[in-house]
Amino acid sequence: MQDTQTLLSITRLKKHFPLPRTSLFRPRPYLRAVDGVTLDIKKGETLGLVGESGSGKSTLGRTVLQLYSATEGSVRYFGREREIELTKVKPKDLRALRKDLQIIFQDPYSSLNPRMTVGQIIGEGVFTHKLSLKGDALREYVLSVMKDCGLQEYALHRYPHQFSGGQRQRICIARALALKPKFVVCDECVSALDVSIQSQILNLLSDLKEKEGLTYLFISHDLSVVRHISDRIAVLYLGKIVEIGEAEEVFSSPRHPYTVALVSAIPSIEGGKEGKDRIFLPNNPPSGALPSGCPFHPRCFMAQECCKKGEVPMEKVGEGHFVACHFARIPTKEKEDIAKKRKDI
Repeated sequence: MQDTQTLLSITRLKKHFPLPRTSLFRPRPYLRAVDGVTLDIKKGETLGLVGESGSGKSTLGRTVLQLYSATEGSVRYFGREREIELTKVKPKDLRALRKDLQIIFQDPYSSLNPRMTVGQIIGEGVFTHKLSLKGDALREYVLSVMKDCGLQEYALHRYPHQFSGGQRQRICIARALALKPKFVVCDECVSALDVSIQSQILNLLSDLKEKEGLTYLFISHDLSVVRHISDRIAVLYLGKIVEIGEAEEVFSSPRHPYTVALVSAIPSIEGGKEGKDRIFLPNNPPSGALPSGCPFHPRCFMAQECCKKGEVPMEKVGEGHFVACHFARIPTKEKEDIAKKRKDI
């Protein structure tokens, strides 16, 4: 029986993109951007999604919302009276669900219509979904949303090209939150902002989550930001979840070698554990066909022959803490020592 606290249930979700043929006599190759992701997102939580560039974070977020059609798998939504399988919803019916499911895009330059004013951009969704706001009432509502997102009243009749990158990102945030959605994919939504504005937006997102009961999939490369805002964290590598657990548990006791390396890269001005002994991973993630077995084994400082064969199942190492690694139960300190010895060789 489905947990009543689950808002979205993702099962074996895949998104493969076709690549150019290398030969007429060989099957078409595919880029497996998302490759069998399974996780549940609970109502009212912020699930942080971290990983290197090219790991499939944005693709996963867009596939969950069906901005990209899924190659395989299911995404079940429980935010309405009945369970809805998003991968099977027709386009005309999916449009009605857009009020519940919103996204804040990573690039504010390409995601805003240059021919519309800020007021029109923010109010368009409100008008389209018929939220019973017209005339002065709609204007006042748009102004209140702008104020919440740090935009001044004078911006109402201006165009996107008249704003900086950070201000454009705030417009994108205001547009998404204007519909009072239940689930929001935040795709690097604070990466274009100054540090002081980042804090303002993160606090705003936290306040709105408490006030409106919002649920976030928070995608970011900034691990410090993810740690601050997330309840749980999922670590993605080459389209696969390699570790998932409570935020503090994952950061204080990472178990997958990839997570250990990511946490070691967090900068610190206090000379503490984080950032002191950084683990440098060799090479870059492969951009073509994925290796067999564990996808991380070509770069892993703990790789053994067993890592090259078969799919590595998720192993429970703590309450709500799961790791896809043959050496999941080896303590973090031992992994750090092994990485240091291999670097010294």
